[in-house]
Amino acid sequence: MAFCLKPLMVMTPFLKTAKRFSIAAALFALSFLSASQAFSQEDSVARVSETMTRLKDGGLSSFCYAIENGQIRGINADQPVKIASVMKLLTTYWALDTLGSPDYRYRTKIYYDQTRSDMHIEGSRDPFLNRDRQLLLLTELNRNGITSLNRLTVDQNFLFGSSTVDVSYHANEDARNGSLLRPTDSVLAEIFNTNRWSRDEKRSISKIQKENPGLISGQISFNASSTQVVSENPLAGSSNLRVFEIRSAPLSSYLKRMNIMSANPMADELYYSLGGTPAFRTFISTRLEMGSVGSGIYSGSGLWVGPPRRDTTMPCSAMIQIIRRMDQDLQRKYRKSLADVMMVAGLDTEDGATFKEGEQTLVVKTGTLAGAKNLAGSLTTSQGEVYFGIFMQGKNADEKGKARGEVLETFLSGFRPTPVRGRDGFKFRMLDREMSLRDLTASVIP
Repeated sequence: MAFCLKPLMVMTPFLKTAKRFSIAAALFALSFLSASQAFSQEDSVARVSETMTRLKDGGLSSFCYAIENGQIRGINADQPVKIASVMKLLTTYWALDTLGSPDYRYRTKIYYDQTRSDMHIEGSRDPFLNRDRQLLLLTELNRNGITSLNRLTVDQNFLFGSSTVDVSYHANEDARNGSLLRPTDSVLAEIFNTNRWSRDEKRSISKIQKENPGLISGQISFNASSTQVVSENPLAGSSNLRVFEIRSAPLSSYLKRMNIMSANPMADELYYSLGGTPAFRTFISTRLEMGSVGSGIYSGSGLWVGPPRRDTTMPCSAMIQIIRRMDQDLQRKYRKSLADVMMVAGLDTEDGATFKEGEQTLVVKTGTLAGAKNLAGSLTTSQGEVYFGIFMQGKNADEKGKARGEVLETFLSGFRPTPVRGRDGFKFRMLDREMSLRDLTASVIP
């Protein structure tokens, strides 16, 4: 029997305690334990199959798993299924691979003509611009002595304050990326004129100020007489120009928050900012060399598009291959892991009804849609990481949710889970000092 290095390393503590045995006896014991482990895993698949049959699944659902560098086992593993919000894991991997680092920060430039009191904002299609960062921007502009403008312009890549809608009900990307996504002149006027803020907005702002002491000013004052969305920078070539930059939080923290909250608008905007469906399918077929398994993908969130309705689908086997590869890339390139961009069950959120015995051993993403109740990710065990997917398909989400829980519990019984190490509960900081306004004037203007 051939032995790979990894199992030998895993069993090293056992070998150290067996000094009185010969090498042959130790290898015999090792092979016996490996066989027992394999039997337990195969038995787990059989029991999951029995569970799915008992639940009258009808052959629509899928379950699969793979140990590190191991063969994929499961039921209907190569059958395309509705993956729903599990799609966000694919969007996560695509963003990490395309943008190049979990520490990547989007950079938005601000041009200010001191003579004319005009300002232009050059967007970066940052999908994470929000109310908190709007307040930080206005606070920082006030600190730099800028409280009013004659004219404010932004380009079409500046999605600040826009109403990002879910991709559902839109037949194609052009429809989704229409006027609903872009800040209009009137929306800009509401954002950049503090005298127009409603009482409810002011209460919300007060809460954000308390959560971010020292970052958000208690007294923000700003006025823009004219606001407009433009295609080109009208201040290009101006002589008395100051140039600033604002940055987002690190990409990994946004991705983890997106996956914990299952934030559809955030996932869809990220997906389309990276190039949308054609670019994603190229990523799957060319970068990951996985052929046409991405042909059933239509959105970054996992929501369906239409009419006619088209659901985002992928086989379980392809999904866990991609999850495993993302984990390997995170470890090899950045010394991080799936837990840096995904939810650790029972640690980052409380959901005992869903995860039961898997708390703090599962790094997962849920996915719920009409006709789908899913769960995918990794399980930390004494034998190494186990990557898995459970895709319960069919009508009645509540029943499928219970079925998913039973399948998960049956699956977990075939392994010896261990806690994810070195982790505290995720605390997302919407703002940090790295997002403060940076003056680039000296390096940009000769």
